[in-house]
Amino acid sequence: MQRCHGDPDCKGKNLPGELSCLAHAREATRSRYLDALVPGADVNHDGTVFDDPLLTALLRSLQDTSGRASFGTCSFRGTQFPDGASFEDALFGQKAVFDGASFGVVSFDGAAFREDAWFEGARFARDASFFGATFAKESQFSRASFECPIHFSSTSFV
Repeated sequence: MQRCHGDPDCKGKNLPGELSCLAHAREATRSRYLDALVPGADVNHDGTVFDDPLLTALLRSLQDTSGRASFGTCSFRGTQFPDGASFEDALFGQKAVFDGASFGVVSFDGAAFREDAWFEGARFARDASFFGATFAKESQFSRASFECPIHFSSTSFV
């Protein structure tokens, strides 16, 4: 996998056909990428650092007609969400991989994982909530570290 050239310390996966990750892409490149996304699109942002505005822009680009972010296969291996992350009510229609991801405050409240959901080695630092989330297939949290309260109230593991 080619790594981002936008910052020598960045481990983010390049956007397709580009030399930088989403966080370091030029504004025109980022806009073109986000505008081309449709609900249910596959995304791979391994190693990218998402601040709140960048994650919000990605989620908006994937919104279906109900306003819910809808992912196809998605990979966020080693991705960092230092400002926190809200995947509330998101639909993960295919495999969702968050292995080694690092979260500050994170919410997956009401999220639906229709296929495998992997959080192996993920780090949850400040607060993590999966209230009302649904895991329809395999979910992996092995080697994940929870340095904060984690909430699984009303979560379904089918």
